[in-house]
Amino acid sequence: MHGDPESAWQQLKFKQAAHRLTVHNPTPYFVSFFTVAVGGKEITEPGMVGPFADKTWPAEGSGTVKWRAINDFGGITDYAQQ
Repeated sequence: MHGDPESAWQQLKFKQAAHRLTVHNPTPYFVSFFTVAVGGKEITEPGMVGPFADKTWPAEGSGTVKWRAINDFGGITDYAQQ
């Protein structure tokens, strides 16, 4: 596989529209979320996004998206934001 599984969580692309937040995973790796927040409001049970897939959540807020992921060792990543 191409790419680095350690940095897959940093390559995610988020889009906000019509009270929804969609994430696109352009990598060949699963990414499990620890937290996802929009404008400071956390998404309940963010789950995971598959390789080359999209995931959509209802989102009341708007603004900066911040997230943390769970790495392959069960650790939590630093925050990333978009």
